[in-house]
Amino acid sequence: MTDQRFPITGGCLCSTVHYSLLAPAKQVEYCHCSMCRESHGALFASLTLVAKQSLRIDSGKESLRSHLSSPTIHRQLCGNCGCPLFLDMDDIEEESYFFAATLDGGVHSGHPIQRECHNWVSSTAQWEVIADDVPKFETEPEGVGWEDTPVAPIVLGGPE
Repeated sequence: MTDQRFPITGGCLCSTVHYSLLAPAKQVEYCHCSMCRESHGALFASLTLVAKQSLRIDSGKESLRSHLSSPTIHRQLCGNCGCPLFLDMDDIEEESYFFAATLDGGVHSGHPIQRECHNWVSSTAQWEVIADDVPKFETEPEGVGWEDTPVAPIVLGGPE
């Protein structure tokens, strides 16, 4: 991790919505579930967990559109350009996610490097190969805030 100074900023593709990250993120989950793949048009989404008070929407809040992608997951995107920005879960009150790729200049979110994981690898695209040493979970780690639990990654085979 770099010596990142806070706040750092991010926003949507058309610059309508701007936000500030006021403190380091807690962790990053590279989610391979079908909903994340489809909502991002990519093999995975980089969900970055933060304390809610560490994420401030600076402008464009009125342009955010919310989508209930499952019974408890609310995705927020820019209503102008469609850029996915935030994700909230009903069962998590004090924390929220933002999508790491929306940080300006591709800066690091300040999370500890050992707090990254791939989740929902059981749902990866058939042709995807995850070729890094980041811990991998068939579904998701036990609860949010898995930094307090032992990391028990699975070993994936390559394409058959």
